Amino acid sequence: WLWKPHLILRTLQDEAVPWHTGVVLWLDAGNFFVGDPQPVVARALQGSDVAAMRLKCCVESDWTSAEALRRLGGSHHTIADRPQLGAYFVVFRKTATALGFVEDWLRCAE
Repeated sequence: WLWKPHLILRTLQDEAVPWHTGVVLWLDAGNFFVGDPQPVVARALQGSDVAAMRLKCCVESDWTSAEALRRLGGSHHTIADRPQLGAYFVVFRKTATALGFVEDWLRCAE
């Protein structure tokens, strides 16, 4: 899964994406938007510079290995037992926080 954080990071680093107002959306192949995604994106980015949708069907520990949770500091119930984040639709506002997140994600994927 190395390609996803790599492409997102390259896009965030692009000079054409403005700092603090530029937004990068990732939508996996086979998915599509029904209508304008802007209201969903604005709501998702109200409290953070990085956002993903939570899945209602499963919790993190159903699909994330115990080792991965341990390495990421998420093995305690506050993360492992929460609804899983779906990486099929991820939103990033171009900030140092978002770039740092994606750099960490890429490092973990290597």
